[in-house]
Amino acid sequence: MIDLDTLADLAKQSEPMVRASYLESINYSKKDFVKLILVDSAFIIQLFTMKHRGHMKHDAKLSQSWLEDDVDNDLLLLQNQRPFFFLEELYNIAFPCNHRGNLPSFLELTYPFFDYLNMQRLESNHKKEHFTDPLRLFYLSRTHPIRDRFKGDGPDRLMYGANEL
Repeated sequence: MIDLDTLADLAKQSEPMVRASYLESINYSKKDFVKLILVDSAFIIQLFTMKHRGHMKHDAKLSQSWLEDDVDNDLLLLQNQRPFFFLEELYNIAFPCNHRGNLPSFLELTYPFFDYLNMQRLESNHKKEHFTDPLRLFYLSRTHPIRDRFKGDGPDRLMYGANEL
């Protein structure tokens, strides 16, 4: 059984890399920052596992649709995203492969939570910065269906570039 000290040790060891993952400097002491990333990451992992197991609709707070929408939107904010490597490592320690039951990998666990955003599935060896990287890649994709509407000679073709406008 994994105890809280094991997870806290991972957060302490990962703190410099997690801190370096953010563009702006973070003005928290090491102790406060470790607590923040551990609590936030545990919340995200619990949220994703609850969604996977269908337990969100039975949760007194998360069953309220407005709150679920707020949490969804909050998780998409860049300043709230935890680096993927830390979330994945914490998940793998908390839920080792041989004791995971029907839980998939952490990457696979993220897709259902954001399925309404049409995230594309990534190969497991693809480098991921955040759990929403599949969404970022979807919007950057050259074959994005909405962006493709504005190419060519059709009636929806984009007439001017940003500089011209």
